[in-house]
Amino acid sequence: MINYDAFVHSKQVVGRGPELIVSATAASAGLYICSAKSSGFAPLEGRVHLRLRGPPHIKAHAVVAVREGHPAILKCGIYHKLIS
Repeated sequence: MINYDAFVHSKQVVGRGPELIVSATAASAGLYICSAKSSGFAPLEGRVHLRLRGPPHIKAHAVVAVREGHPAILKCGIYHKLIS
């Protein structure tokens, strides 16, 4: 039987069990460490990084030059910057 020990964030136990649900905020972003123990085996530890995405940004070419009659490919990409 596996005993889930705890989820630790900022050196504090923030949950117990195999799953943790958090509200994604600047305060909750960061490294989480989960640990588990099973009789007869070494303790296990896993790490999860919660990162927040900022608002979307658009990357577009301001000018596209082509010959008349040729196809013009206009590209517009959307991306997110990580804020934490």
